[in-house]
Amino acid sequence: MDFSGFFRSLYLLFVFLIISFPVLAITDFLEKAERLNLANDPVWLKLLHYEAGSINGNEITSAVHADSFFLSETGRTNSRSELEATINTLIEADANVGDQSVQCRFPARTLWLDKKLGLYKKRPSFEGCEQYQSWLGSDGIESISIVFATGYLGNPASYYGHTLLKFNSKNSDSLTSLLDTSVNYGAIVPPKENPIVYVFKGIFGGYDAGFSHVEYYFHTHNYGENELRDLWEYELNLPSDAVDFIVAHAWEVLGKEYSYYFFRRNCAYRMAELVELIEGVDIIPETPFFTIPQSLIKKLSSAKIDGRDLVKDITYHPSRQSRLYSRYESLRKHDKKNILEWVNDKSKDKRVNLVDANQIDTLMDYYQYLSISDQIDKLTAEEEYRKLLSRRFELPPQPSKKIERPFSSPDEARDPSRISFGLVSGKNKNDVEIQLRPAYYDRLDADAAHVKNSLLGMADLTLRLNESHVQVHKLDFVNIISANSAVTGLPGDNSDAWMLYAGLVRQNSVCSDCLVMRFEGALGQSVPLSEYIDLTALAGGTLQERKHGIEMLHALFSVSLVANLTPSINLLAESVYRRSVEGDGNHQRNDLIELRYKINSKLDFRFKYSNDNDEELLLSLGSYW
Repeated sequence: MDFSGFFRSLYLLFVFLIISFPVLAITDFLEKAERLNLANDPVWLKLLHYEAGSINGNEITSAVHADSFFLSETGRTNSRSELEATINTLIEADANVGDQSVQCRFPARTLWLDKKLGLYKKRPSFEGCEQYQSWLGSDGIESISIVFATGYLGNPASYYGHTLLKFNSKNSDSLTSLLDTSVNYGAIVPPKENPIVYVFKGIFGGYDAGFSHVEYYFHTHNYGENELRDLWEYELNLPSDAVDFIVAHAWEVLGKEYSYYFFRRNCAYRMAELVELIEGVDIIPETPFFTIPQSLIKKLSSAKIDGRDLVKDITYHPSRQSRLYSRYESLRKHDKKNILEWVNDKSKDKRVNLVDANQIDTLMDYYQYLSISDQIDKLTAEEEYRKLLSRRFELPPQPSKKIERPFSSPDEARDPSRISFGLVSGKNKNDVEIQLRPAYYDRLDADAAHVKNSLLGMADLTLRLNESHVQVHKLDFVNIISANSAVTGLPGDNSDAWMLYAGLVRQNSVCSDCLVMRFEGALGQSVPLSEYIDLTALAGGTLQERKHGIEMLHALFSVSLVANLTPSINLLAESVYRRSVEGDGNHQRNDLIELRYKINSKLDFRFKYSNDNDEELLLSLGSYW
């Protein structure tokens, strides 16, 4: 009997089965994916960052621009083709072929598809992904925190605060956590970009943006030490597989280009997107027009996962300025006097007499604070700091005074938007006033999420209604007052103040047809009169539309006082004087007294007296949302 033909046929059958097995397996996986409708699964759509919209007739389009993020030529607008391409490539590829493999480039997609389809006999370990493993670190990542940096009026992109993710390694403590990986999202802005161009492009999506990663200490130094912004860390209560999934997807989007939008799809939105990969997590603020970081933090603090709080712990990281002010305010009166005398002693003879640890710690914070200002040479400040540190080590062991956490945290702050309804009474007038302030805060309602005694408003609209008509009383495009009171009174403690305004205003309260475009800017100083009262003086100029004989250019002078009388009652008293620098030197004076009573975190009541060629009284009730 001739067995050669039989064995040849058996061999060909064996080869056929080996070749056709992956094809059959791929077909099975694709059919299973179709039955489960994975192409439209919310998690898959989030992994590819698909957003509703229409480009060339497509219903969805990924927010990611980079071609390297897609395996299918139509993947950016077709979730099914991208799903099929991913499954095909994962099945055909060796799981350990190196950093350029699909498993190593897209670990989150791999984990999710394996969970849904059972692609592998055991959970993928990504051992062959050297770059990914190096990024994860030798200790592994145990938990994730969302970090909120409070607002900073020195940069338009930071007016409303900033958010980033921090990956907490398993063996980190309060010191080594500075080496943990952090993930940031921001616009890619050319060096020395014109501020006006920057704002315009930021609003209308003119910049590319992307995720980047760096050790956490970079952000603590940049935000807390240089920009003097407090950091609030919200550690999330996520299971280990959820942590791994978010970290894996963060790796996938690093360096991939998006379009940056200042108001809506900004850092807060993109960070929340990463966390919302986990089913059941809902933290993106619902407001369709803007995503303010504080709104994310407030929603985060009330979010749940599997019936438990999403936030596990809140940690306060005070800025360099907050550390100094906290230590200084905790000192006794004679300690403050000793510090002032010591700083002003040019002979330096009294330095050896420093024996109190709290005084030395305060002085160390003071010279660290001065090292970033232009009030003293940086090398001089650092030298003074080293001398104080040496003196501190010479003393017997004494614990440093703990920096107390503020009374309230950003998640406890009021909502950022406000609408109010009030009654206006004046000479021959009884109007209804409606004010809509989309964002963000004024000098009477700044709290833990905002800059104290300052103002930041945009698109603030005030309407006046009476029996005959509705009038635009005021429309603020941009209204900013930055007033940094020098709490310590020590030399070099920055007390600079400035203001910037652009909007439509009435020249005075008695005219009916005098709405003009106005631009204003001023510089000055802000000083504390007591722990609860701050005084600010500004001088600058006004440029406004010429109307009804009022000149265009004016010199501007203002004095204002903000008093925090109780935790619920705040007072603002202000006088503004404008004098024309052309023509006959026309002048205007506006006086204002406003009292705010905080009913709760959602409501406040205000009484306002103003005198601008006519006395007016306003009683209003405001609601925050």
